[in-house]
Amino acid sequence: MSALTKISDFFLNTINNILNSNSVPLQVLPVAILVGAVFLIFGSRIFKVVIIILMFAGGGILAYLVSNKNWIIVASAAVGAGLIAYPLHYLFGVVLTGIAFGGIVSQVLYYLVGFEMALLGFAAGLVLGIALAVIFFKSAMVFTTSVASSAAITLSILLLIEYQSLTKTVALSEINLDVTEVSVLCGAIFAAGVGIQSILAHRRKSPKKEPAAKGSD
Repeated sequence: MSALTKISDFFLNTINNILNSNSVPLQVLPVAILVGAVFLIFGSRIFKVVIIILMFAGGGILAYLVSNKNWIIVASAAVGAGLIAYPLHYLFGVVLTGIAFGGIVSQVLYYLVGFEMALLGFAAGLVLGIALAVIFFKSAMVFTTSVASSAAITLSILLLIEYQSLTKTVALSEINLDVTEVSVLCGAIFAAGVGIQSILAHRRKSPKKEPAAKGSD
């Protein structure tokens, strides 16, 4: 068995264990849509806040998934990740861009050629995304916040449509969304986010016209 196969099997087993032992309360979905909409429109303008919130949420979610729902560990991990992200927002922004870019590349490769090549695609996308973020940081923040917000909004909307309830708690292993619907809706929201943020950035850079002096021809 090759090293790549062993690595892919390890990740698949880890993902399956996480899916089989955790659930998501549907009450959080409206909040995810609201926060995602704010990020989608203003993400690059408030990227420091976005990165801190993403790290706060990411630390809490990761701790929730691996700590057997120990809320003390979850709260500690979330607060710790948020505090660390504040002075290191540039570094985390670059890394998050790499993760987002790698995630997109691996997702495409996963459906085209399988999980093993998806891991290599993620690694390559991660490195390329980090390199691009270092060179084009502001544009990278538009890309990263649009990816994160479009994913949150898409999954939340489709889950609400699927279960039509805000009181249920759904096991992650039971979620079976249509890949085409997720891809199309997520892509459309992502494109809208990039367009909106680009327009707002262009309007901020446009020089304001000076009022004409009185008495001038």
